[in-house]
Amino acid sequence: MTVQAVCEQLEQLLSDLSFSGLVNMQPALLVQIKELRGWMSELGMQQGEELLGELERVLVAFQREECPAFEAVDMLCALEFYHKNMLREEPAQSEEEDEG
Repeated sequence: MTVQAVCEQLEQLLSDLSFSGLVNMQPALLVQIKELRGWMSELGMQQGEELLGELERVLVAFQREECPAFEAVDMLCALEFYHKNMLREEPAQSEEEDEG
């Protein structure tokens, strides 16, 4: 699995969660989260893996009515931010650094 493929899978997962809603979430989405966490682990994407783990924990707690919806929404927002920035290229080095 490549970073680009993981990015696409994360985008699909976020889309599925957004369209299904937290109340109508299908159990298959939790399976997708676990698979995506495994791929991120293999690629050394520790932050993404941790965010997905926290999302999984919060979604399960929400389904059991053990946490409010805003906690799940906060995790979705954090993952959306991570997704938007995961393929950003490193800033170009300045000419001064190139000379040194």
